[in-house]
Amino acid sequence: MKNYIRIFCVLVAAVLFASCGGTYESTKVTKQTLESKEKVIYTSFWLKTNLGVVSTEDVTENGMLKTVAKFKNLTSSQIKAEIKVKFISGDGEEFEDSVGWNPFIIDAGEIKSFHKFAVSPRAKSAKIYVRLASEG
Repeated sequence: MKNYIRIFCVLVAAVLFASCGGTYESTKVTKQTLESKEKVIYTSFWLKTNLGVVSTEDVTENGMLKTVAKFKNLTSSQIKAEIKVKFISGDGEEFEDSVGWNPFIIDAGEIKSFHKFAVSPRAKSAKIYVRLASEG
């Protein structure tokens, strides 16, 4: 009987030690907002699926940042949208121009560019917001 108890204790100990994993370094999970990950932010899913982004770029002209975005209308009808740009300085300060939302009408299947100059020479990057004209 003693031998059975010893064997049982050895088996239990082996199972316990085998099932214990090593210690792992914890991973810090951070939740990023859409605005921190995307250059172009749409206000509606319909618009995102029907007005595609062909390309975006930020260029400096005469000491001022200019953001350029090229869109393609993926539908068989005209899209009436509006675009607003927020420029961001190196330290995270946001700059908006006084115009606000700019009309952007694009015909079926058309590829069309939109560009905007920063309102401050401190601007280092930009975020582009797109909404349907009917949302305004």
